[in-house]
Amino acid sequence: MVVDNFQENWAKRLLAVSQSSRARWLSKQGMVPLPRITTLKTLSVGTDCSGAEGPIFALKALGLPFSQKWAAETAPHARRWITTVSGLEEDRVLGDMVDRNHGLLPSVDLYCCGFPCKPWSRLNHYSQYWEDANARPYEALTAMLETVEAKEPALAIFENVIGIKRFMADLKSSMSAVLRKYHILWLEICPRMLGHALARPRLYFLAIHRGCAVVDDPLRLRDLAMSIVNGLRQGLEAPLMDRLLDDDHPWVQAHIKQGSSLSRCSVVKKCQPTKKAKKTMPKWRQKHAAMRKELQSECQVPEMPPLAGDFRLPDRAQDSLEIAWILHGGRADMCVDASQSCDRMPVSFDGLCPTMTPRGRYIVMARRREICPEERLLLHGFPLSAIKLSKEKLQLKPHQLNSLAGNCMHVESVGTVIVLGLSLLRGLRRPPQFQAKSESAFLEVQWGTTPVSSEQDQLSTTRRQQGQHKQARNAKVNMRKDKVMKVRTKKAKVVKTPRKKSGFAVYESNISKLCKHYG
Repeated sequence: MVVDNFQENWAKRLLAVSQSSRARWLSKQGMVPLPRITTLKTLSVGTDCSGAEGPIFALKALGLPFSQKWAAETAPHARRWITTVSGLEEDRVLGDMVDRNHGLLPSVDLYCCGFPCKPWSRLNHYSQYWEDANARPYEALTAMLETVEAKEPALAIFENVIGIKRFMADLKSSMSAVLRKYHILWLEICPRMLGHALARPRLYFLAIHRGCAVVDDPLRLRDLAMSIVNGLRQGLEAPLMDRLLDDDHPWVQAHIKQGSSLSRCSVVKKCQPTKKAKKTMPKWRQKHAAMRKELQSECQVPEMPPLAGDFRLPDRAQDSLEIAWILHGGRADMCVDASQSCDRMPVSFDGLCPTMTPRGRYIVMARRREICPEERLLLHGFPLSAIKLSKEKLQLKPHQLNSLAGNCMHVESVGTVIVLGLSLLRGLRRPPQFQAKSESAFLEVQWGTTPVSSEQDQLSTTRRQQGQHKQARNAKVNMRKDKVMKVRTKKAKVVKTPRKKSGFAVYESNISKLCKHYG
């Protein structure tokens, strides 16, 4: 296990590469060398939607001096994590960011916010996007931008899932309208780009105060950012097996024991808390049965070995795992998110791990066990000492640890964005009464390409072939669905139109009657 060494090395490498890339760029531009990032004064920091405080742990790992002015979080277990593990005073932990006076907040140099991502997740098929009543994304986005407008930090960082790309036009118009004193650069970062086994692709937005930027020209600013990030990409440093705890570790054994003690019926009962959930069960059973029937004629693989310690999964998760085993030829290097149905479950190979969600069930076939909650936090870059402290003092339940890991920012990813943002500043002091002389920019920072080895090329070819097989199989399933829908459409006598804002359902049959009545 190389957990500790891996966590210690990334910060040193990140600082060295970013500072050397920045110095070379300044020299090429004929500009005066600027102070190193590590010599900056103590950063004052504020975080909203704080969760597990990934930015704070990143600053600690980087060794940058900072003082946290506030954190905002509504989940009780996350608030306890912030005060106990992150070490922030209770009076500085605020509630809902939407219900506050932003002007009364302390001034900060660095502001970080991972605004609500559930409405944009690809797994959320019933999302109402900006009108989502639970996440309130529009209110959170407005509060986030108004906080930056009121406090004018030198650097602001926003984080969200890749699915929000579909609404990039809305984000651009909102951010550009409010943050007139900022240039906004955005980029996609996944821990795999930085040598990690875990996939967690995220969009990061960097709002650079124009009065603090190295240059006011946004194109040159983006050029500097690209020169830095292109030197940070690297291959896999530690495969998943090296990032996990030993099988005899007390945390792992406790998780296996807990899973073994649950009977199958009790697990299934927990997965069906509502009548709606019970109605959906036959659908996945039919879907899985059809998939099994199709695979039996195509694939002949040995029976899947049982999980270690008689560990029990819910029925759907167990069935998804068995189908994944058959579908991928019984590969032992497979890591499966068994919480999804057979046609949606993420699968990774070759020592990699899929993106983690709060309710995911991640099975590592090489270990024949599920990744325990503590390992999820380790995979996201949180230090072992912090997790031990949470176990000793907080006694958080497994689902609470899973929630922290599933909603957090990856520590090295956000650390990379922080260092990148600080590298684009010439200082932290904002000019008094700064007035922008031109429009703010909204630009993408693209990662450069790196040479691909023959082994990687062969691996990508294999994955492409697997993807083509999966696409062909999905095409057959979609054809069957289309036939069923056509039959249902012919039988339907009344067609329901989309619900109007007034909340009243309107039917085509009623409309036709009204048209006949009024001529």
